[in-house]
Amino acid sequence: MNWDAVGAIAELFAAIGALAALIYLALQLRHNTEALRKSELAARSATSFQGAHSWAELNTAILDPEFAMLAAKSMDSPPSEINDDESARLNFLVDQQWKDLMLSITFIEMSSWKKNYGKSV
Repeated sequence: MNWDAVGAIAELFAAIGALAALIYLALQLRHNTEALRKSELAARSATSFQGAHSWAELNTAILDPEFAMLAAKSMDSPPSEINDDESARLNFLVDQQWKDLMLSITFIEMSSWKKNYGKSV
């Protein structure tokens, strides 16, 4: 066997190795893409649960007689009759619900955009 034949065999093995590396990378890319999709689905589920949970908390808070009286007082009374503690409690609850609502709307808009315009945001 001469050196040309050895070189040709070495090139054949190098080509097979490169092809194996490309196949491995393609499989890894597919696996990574699937893992990202599953992660995104889990994040969506968690966001939906958080939104539902926060609305459930608001409904529970509204059913609380003390909160209901505070909300009614804030709507029926002039601001001078509401003390700082009541105002702070009511502002905190309303602010928290507003943030949760904005998060839910953003999530819905992103999902809609993704569905209409592409697979990635």
